[in-house]
Amino acid sequence: MRFAVKSSRRVRVLGAGLALAASVVLTGCGTDSVAQTVKEAVQTPQQKLIDAAVKPTTAPYDYTVVQQGDPKEAETFTGSVNPPAKAYNQKSVDKTEEYTLSLELRVIDQKSWVKVNLEADPDAGFVEYPKKWMALDQSRLTTKLVFGPQDEDPVRLDALFTSIVDATEDSPGKFSGTINLAEQPKSEFFAAETMKALGDKANALPFTTTVTDGVVTEFVLSAPATSVSKAQTYTVTYQKPGSGTPITAPPAAETTETPDSVYELLAS
Repeated sequence: MRFAVKSSRRVRVLGAGLALAASVVLTGCGTDSVAQTVKEAVQTPQQKLIDAAVKPTTAPYDYTVVQQGDPKEAETFTGSVNPPAKAYNQKSVDKTEEYTLSLELRVIDQKSWVKVNLEADPDAGFVEYPKKWMALDQSRLTTKLVFGPQDEDPVRLDALFTSIVDATEDSPGKFSGTINLAEQPKSEFFAAETMKALGDKANALPFTTTVTDGVVTEFVLSAPATSVSKAQTYTVTYQKPGSGTPITAPPAAETTETPDSVYELLAS
C-alpha cells in the first residue's frame, strides 16, 4: 500500500495565527489618549509590529497561508484560531502530480480530531481513508496535537518580530524590512534543506507587513532561489478579527474510528 507523504511541517502549520491583538481606541482628549499618542510617536517600527502580533487574549480570527515556489505547486493552509478558548481548526491542501491530499485538523485544548480526503487514481494503490472526523489518541502520535502557545499564531509573529534586522514604516500601517530567520530555529517557513542552502542570506530575508487598526492583517516573507529550491514567498493573511469561525467538537454522528493508516500518515 502507498501513503501520501505529509511531513509534520505541513500537517500543522507550524502549529496553529497572526497578529490580531486588540487595538487601542483613543477617545476624548484625556491624559490616557495623550499618553497613547505619545507612545505611538516614540515607538520604533519593530515595536509597533511586536505590539500588533497575536496575544493569548486575542479574540478569535481566521487566517490563510500560501506558500509559493517550494518546489511544486502552491500550498495553501486555511484555518481559525480562538486563543482564549485554546482551540484551532486548520485545513491544508497538498497537490502533487499523483494526488491531492486535503487534511483538516481540529484541536480543542487537549483533544484533537482529523479529517482526511485523498484524491488519486483508484488504480494507483494509495490507502483509502474514512471520510468522517476521527478522534486522535495522543499516545499514538509522534508529536502530540494539543493546544499550546505556539498555536495562538500559525507563524508566531510575536517571536519572529524580535529577530527583525531593520524595519521601516513606509506609510501608515505599511511596513517593510528584513528578518534574521536563522535566529528562529523553531520557525518552519521553509524546508530545512532550503535554510541550509540559503546560508548567510537567511540572516536578512525581506518581509512586508500590513497593520490595520492596530493588528497585523498581512505578512509576506520572501526567500531567493537556492541550489535546492526556487524563489519562495510565504504569505499570511488574517480575516474576521474578533469574529472568527466558531470551533466546536465534531458531533458524534460525524465521527468514526481512527484506523492505523491515519497515524502512519500523520507520522510520515
